[in-house]
Amino acid sequence: MRALAVSVLVAAGLAVGACPAWGQWKMRVLTGNRGADGDSAVVADSELYAHVLFNGASGNGLFHAWQDWAGWHQEQADPGVVGLCAAAIDRVDRPHAVYGDPRDNSLRHGWRDGAGWHVETIPGITAELASISLALDGSDAPHLAYIERSTWRVVHVWQEPMGWQAEVVERPEYAQGCAIAIDSHSRVHLAYLRVTDVCHAWREERERVWHFDTVLAHMNGGDASIGVDGYDRARIAYGASGATGALYCITQTPTGWGSRAVDRRGIGPHPSVAVDRGGRVCIAYHDQNADDLRYATWDTGAGWRVTTLDAEGQTGRLPSLYVGPKSYSHISYFDFTNRRLKLLTNVDHWPSRPAVTLNPDPPAAGVAIRVTAAGSVDPDGDALQYEYVWAVQAGATWTESRRLQTAATTDTLPARTTRRGQVWRCTVRVTDGAVYTDPLQCTTTVQ
Repeated sequence: MRALAVSVLVAAGLAVGACPAWGQWKMRVLTGNRGADGDSAVVADSELYAHVLFNGASGNGLFHAWQDWAGWHQEQADPGVVGLCAAAIDRVDRPHAVYGDPRDNSLRHGWRDGAGWHVETIPGITAELASISLALDGSDAPHLAYIERSTWRVVHVWQEPMGWQAEVVERPEYAQGCAIAIDSHSRVHLAYLRVTDVCHAWREERERVWHFDTVLAHMNGGDASIGVDGYDRARIAYGASGATGALYCITQTPTGWGSRAVDRRGIGPHPSVAVDRGGRVCIAYHDQNADDLRYATWDTGAGWRVTTLDAEGQTGRLPSLYVGPKSYSHISYFDFTNRRLKLLTNVDHWPSRPAVTLNPDPPAAGVAIRVTAAGSVDPDGDALQYEYVWAVQAGATWTESRRLQTAATTDTLPARTTRRGQVWRCTVRVTDGAVYTDPLQCTTTVQ
């Protein structure tokens, strides 16, 4: 086993290390030894805090571990026996999970709100799962795709206002590793291994007609993961499993499909792909030969950059990857040596977004306007800077008048600049020195 590629300091269960290619990674052990049983899924809420759904040890239920400003929390979402699971999070930060109960082969959907977890059995479906994946559409309705082990059917299930719907996508002789994604036009995309070929299947939101592409042929086993970029083009990571297997990235282009070998070291099952807002593809995967967790990302001009993130013992199995704004990333994965779940987080935690107010609002002509950005906190204790950008409306455009970055939580637009009828906008962002929050804007009209 190679030495750990990330230099590590351990304190109170948290390891913080610097990985040269990727900046800061923070490692947290989410369970004690023998506290997990393999499968996990990580998502992030609007504040970019991780939510991890995972199987407890010896099948003793579905668990939810998450972070907020108060710290880390853990709860049991479902005390039943849980098999494979997948997760997503909706626009109001409610985590969703889908998973199977191997005792009766039922399929369940759970979600959490302010009252706790709610669990329902999806009616009319029994299946011994070979794989399962979850995505939410633009209305936050869950869509899941699974492969049934006994028949190898590829099945798409989704929720409508009148109830759950299901359809068989196809019935190949053999299928493996199904994954689902939904693009900005609510088209459903699937990726999976069909016999020996990697297949991409898709359909329009309200159609029941599936379209199929063979995107990589003559493979030998393995699993697929799928994401879509800002142009609604699919990005597929496929790991041809085994000691001589390779990791491929398969890319949809305006004229067809292309593929590149990312790593030929021998790839374990279940690579996980995500596409950041800049269109960069990131893949977390298990190096089967070394039993390590590895991470790859595509840099234009430099090609694929690959690094080992965790090489401590037999680790990196069954990774799940989330990539958010500015490549802020979470990876959950299974440490087989100690049978525990780990989480790696890339980049310092973002500061919380402040509450932004203008005073007076509306202002009178010749009166200064004061903006206040209150309540922003950095969970790592880093000093915060506030960026204020003042702009005045000129027809259909905005003309910048003043820009300032300061440690002060207030800024003032001078009285001499405000005239009757003007429309002023102040845009505020907060940074901890590593990343900025999404911008907040306030607009007012001078009376």
